[in-house]
Amino acid sequence: MITDYEEFYNIDLEINQIFRSPTIKSLAGIIDGKSEVHYNLEGFAKQCIVPLQVEGNLQPLFIVHPAGGLVFPYFQLASKLAPEQPLFALQDPHVDNDDPLPSDASIESLAKDYLQAIKCIQSKGPYLLV
Repeated sequence: MITDYEEFYNIDLEINQIFRSPTIKSLAGIIDGKSEVHYNLEGFAKQCIVPLQVEGNLQPLFIVHPAGGLVFPYFQLASKLAPEQPLFALQDPHVDNDDPLPSDASIESLAKDYLQAIKCIQSKGPYLLV
C-alpha cells in the first residue's frame, strides 16, 4: 500500500507517517504537505511517538509497544477511549528502518530515550503509562 501511494503521488512515505495518520483526512494532509500535527516532534521522538488520538483535554496516556516493536495492536484501543483522552504509542524506532537495535541497548537505555520522547508531548510528570 505504501509503495502504491509513493508511486501515485510521487512522494516518500515512512511507515510511521501512516501510523500517525489514522484517518484519510490526516493522511491527505501529509500527502499535501499540510499535516495537522498539534505538537512538534523532532529527532528520536519523531521516530518513536505514534499519535493515536491527539485531541482531548485529559492528561495524555502513553502506551509502550509490545515485544515485536509495532503499535498495531493499540489502534483498536484508541477507538474505544473517550474522545477527550489523548493517546500516544511508543513504537520501537528500529522497526521503521533497517538499523538494527544497537548491541549495547538495554531496557534502561530505551526507557530513558522513551521518557525524553514523552517529554515532547508532556513536559512534566506524573505520566500515565501502560
